Amino acid sequence: PQYPGSEIKQIVEYSGLFLGDNAVRTLTGLIEKQHQQAQVICVDNVLALLQRVPGIASLNIIDTQLVENITGHLLRCLAAPV
Repeated sequence: PQYPGSEIKQIVEYSGLFLGDNAVRTLTGLIEKQHQQAQVICVDNVLALLQRVPGIASLNIIDTQLVENITGHLLRCLAAPV
């Protein structure tokens, strides 16, 4: 059957593994959810969240490097969840 996970199923089978249709659908759903979450994580959103932390503005520690480092860290964590 053709469904959104067909390509994933082919990739899994090419690697020498077999997953049933339910497992492939679950995997596909998890990948799609991960992709949606990654689209929300961006420099602008991280900066906005940092600026909402009470008292942080007075510390004058929010700079481009900090925002980029936190954004990159969040994206790496999302890409390799524990």
